[in-house]
Amino acid sequence: MAKNLGWLLSGRSGGALIMLAALTLMARTLGAADFGVVLLLHSSALMIRQLCNLRASEATIMYGVPLVEAGRRADWARLLGALFRLDALTALLAGAVAATLLVLAPDLFAATGLFELSPELQLASWCYVAALLLPANGTAVGSLRVLNRYRLHSGLHLAGPVARLFGIAVCGLLGLAAPWYVVVWALALGLEQFVLLAAAAVLLLRRSETPNFGAPIRRVLGQHKDAAGFLKTVYWQSNCDMLPRHASMLLAGGLFGADGAGVFRYVRDLVEVLRKPAALLRHAIFPDLRSLWDHDRPVFMRLTWRTCWVLLGVGGLFVAAALGGGGPLLRVLAGEEFAAGAGLLTLLVGAATLDLGGAALRPASYAMDKAKQVLGIQLVATALYFVALPALSGVVGLQAAGWAALLGALCNLAGLSWLVRGTQTAGYRPC
Repeated sequence: MAKNLGWLLSGRSGGALIMLAALTLMARTLGAADFGVVLLLHSSALMIRQLCNLRASEATIMYGVPLVEAGRRADWARLLGALFRLDALTALLAGAVAATLLVLAPDLFAATGLFELSPELQLASWCYVAALLLPANGTAVGSLRVLNRYRLHSGLHLAGPVARLFGIAVCGLLGLAAPWYVVVWALALGLEQFVLLAAAAVLLLRRSETPNFGAPIRRVLGQHKDAAGFLKTVYWQSNCDMLPRHASMLLAGGLFGADGAGVFRYVRDLVEVLRKPAALLRHAIFPDLRSLWDHDRPVFMRLTWRTCWVLLGVGGLFVAAALGGGGPLLRVLAGEEFAAGAGLLTLLVGAATLDLGGAALRPASYAMDKAKQVLGIQLVATALYFVALPALSGVVGLQAAGWAALLGALCNLAGLSWLVRGTQTAGYRPC
């Protein structure tokens, strides 16, 4: 697990730093308002993709690990075929939704008051439709993890950030306007999906594990315990993760304008350097926890809780650093316009620390077959976030986004801790 996490951290951390460099360059080139417009459009596209995505990666791991361990190659091929087809169908839906919304975009943006969508921006945004039509990469990512190809997975995640940095640098050198930056972000999104799909296809072909597309999807999923229910639960769970990330960007644009949304997005992406390990740990530890729950539950519990305590301590160091140097850091990186986000930075680092501390609890709950309870906890935390953000915006301004994130993360951590702690296993007493 440590080795796999190391590979993911090396790739994702490198990607996060490259993305931060790209965002810093774009912020200095465009200013807060145009920077916010480009990323508001990007957040809209990611919301569409997420809402039309069944998160097949989790199902690939949940039901694929036992099949691969037992050597049931035919069942593994049928599972892959069914999930790959689901990814393709959801991608078609995402592209259709994006195209429909773009046709209606001028009226929609005028009604919400986010910003004026110029004809040039609308034309550039059609690149997102092409990117979203590529099959989702959930099954591809899941198969790479099941087959322990974390090193390959890690390297592929650098493709999108590198493409964005290169494209933004070219736009800056040529003095191009905001619509060209939209094209860059959209093409990089498509590249991210394509390289993961291609890598998974090559790996499976080399292992002679070609997906079997012949069996009906419903029949294949019916062979696994509550697979359809698991997919639905993880779908809503992933949407609860997505809403504070992308819907909050749109809400910030409505509450604070495009420039306020730009400051919020830059600060949030700066904090991603800390938040990223939480998501990576969930990916790295899930296959091991899934196996340990079947074979050694006391070790399962010790691994889960020790991971939580160590990561909370690490996050605490980042909180202390943000308290002392948040404002100067933003001023040096992005300019004076973005220094107003210093207080927001500290609050978001605090929320990221709580997420980091609970990173092992969600995959542990999945392995314990408690995905529905996790969803209930996340729904409460997400509702708390979206109630607190507009309620506090008139009192503390842009910092409302930080307080809302902190409250949501605290609710989530407390709920997951209660859920895992309440599970007794032979030979282990919860600490």
